[in-house]
Amino acid sequence: MSSSDLNFQDDAWLLVEPKRTFCSPRYRQERLLVRCQALPFWSQPQTVLQLGQIEYLVLNCDAADACKRSGDPKETKKLLQLSVRPLDDVRRTQLYHTSAHAQVLEVFVDGEGTRELLLRCLRGEKNKKKLLDDAFEALIRAQQSRDKETAIGLYKEAERGFREAEKVVDARSRELLIERRGDLQRTIRELEEEVHEGTRNAVAGVVPKKATLISQTIDISARLEELRRFAAKQDDANALQENRANLAGRLAALKNEKAQSAMPVDVLTERLRRLRGYIGPDEGAPVVGSSGVERMSAVGRVIQQVVDEIAFDIEDEDFDVDETVEESDSSSYGSSHVSKSSKF
Repeated sequence: MSSSDLNFQDDAWLLVEPKRTFCSPRYRQERLLVRCQALPFWSQPQTVLQLGQIEYLVLNCDAADACKRSGDPKETKKLLQLSVRPLDDVRRTQLYHTSAHAQVLEVFVDGEGTRELLLRCLRGEKNKKKLLDDAFEALIRAQQSRDKETAIGLYKEAERGFREAEKVVDARSRELLIERRGDLQRTIRELEEEVHEGTRNAVAGVVPKKATLISQTIDISARLEELRRFAAKQDDANALQENRANLAGRLAALKNEKAQSAMPVDVLTERLRRLRGYIGPDEGAPVVGSSGVERMSAVGRVIQQVVDEIAFDIEDEDFDVDETVEESDSSSYGSSHVSKSSKF
């Protein structure tokens, strides 16, 4: 019907008659057993004390003054006061749904050491039950948790509870708790590895972003450097243009002239056309003769002057091309007339 584990056994005494004037206190010796017993009407094992042939369900226990209770100042036995319920009454209560009354049981043991051991055994059952309840509660919460770090903390709490419970349980229960602790430790290690792996992956995902930022910074720096070089070239070109203008001004100063801007290209083209001796349709055909060589020589000088003007970007001198041509024509005409006169 029930299974139990024996935790304590020793001799105990029940007070039959306290000390009187002419007699010492009288006791009845009984065999005392304490065990943790599983009952069919409770899910958790209960602490059962057997004194003689009667079994009691222990509710509470405490130490008391044996000398005062026995009336003997020289009493060497030690007293325990136990709040109990007879186990038969408890079974009857569960069967017929009636109430069971608690009673106080006074038990004497042979010394202080035995009383401390018995108290520790009786109270240890309650402490053991609380430790196991707390450990299993933490285990259930850990299994239901969705956050891995929270689950790790709860698994560790359950493992600590089972480790403390090993100190107050019997050998068979201790083996079961050790096995359960091993399972919990493996689960904790697996969860910690998963958390660390997730952290490493998160860090690895950040590294390419940093590399991209660095490459973008390098690209921007290269473009800025290219813009600086282009600006420097533009500055050099502007400086060269200014130097050319300065050279033109200096040349004009040497010639005692005023530096002016160059003539338009159309005007220069028209002048060059005229200097080359091109005559429009209305002006008739060009003159061909011995004077053509001298005319072309004068035209070449004018062309060279125009080229120099264009090279230095200065205004053309006020050179009277028509007078030069007329002088050349008159000179040619004079030499021709002299030649004819000599023939005659």
